Amino acid sequence: MNLNNTDMIKYGILFVMIALIAYIVYINYFNSENVDNRNQNNQIENNKNENENKIANDKLTVVLYKQKTCSHCIDFIPTWIDLQKKFNNLGISHKTVECTEEDCDGIQYIPTIRIFKEDDYVEYKGDRTQKNILDFISKL
Repeated sequence: MNLNNTDMIKYGILFVMIALIAYIVYINYFNSENVDNRNQNNQIENNKNENENKIANDKLTVVLYKQKTCSHCIDFIPTWIDLQKKFNNLGISHKTVECTEEDCDGIQYIPTIRIFKEDDYVEYKGDRTQKNILDFISKL
């Protein structure tokens, strides 16, 4: 198959357009507004260990600060979804804040997790694994 320069340009433009559409769909898939809807029907684990029981007795709110285009945030989303299921099962309120330059003052790095208790908060700075985050919360 012989392609002239015009055909190569057409196929190149087509490839770029398809890649751009795929990227937009990928980013929108991880939009925090859709996270709860996509996972609404998934089964929630019923097993509670000692740490989880302690967590359930405290009034906590766990907040994730993220950006749609942040690769670290995108990588963390599956763990966050699992944590949301645990939080729902334990009666812990949680929230996802989509950061822009205007609305996340004081946040130096994203993703950032803050655990609010009464009028104060603690920022989680450990490894972003479900176990480590739950262990950290249980010690508050």
